Amino acid sequence: MSALESSVRKLEPFLLMAKSAKGAAAAKLVENATAAPGVFVFAELLEHPNIQELANNPQHAPYLELLKLFSYGTYEDYK
Repeated sequence: MSALESSVRKLEPFLLMAKSAKGAAAAKLVENATAAPGVFVFAELLEHPNIQELANNPQHAPYLELLKLFSYGTYEDYK
């Protein structure tokens, strides 16, 4: 199994939880996914409608931005 396949497989539980997570639960899900060992691919999670809804709440929007950074950002974006 390649590193990419392994990372995608480790993301699967988070994708399943995203189906029912909304608001604070979705924000916590993003936090847990980005901190999970071996998870390096986040695009599928980012595309999930419940995760995209985080943009509508100023308190939770930073978690969506964090996930965007992990998905498409660079070190320069982080600094």
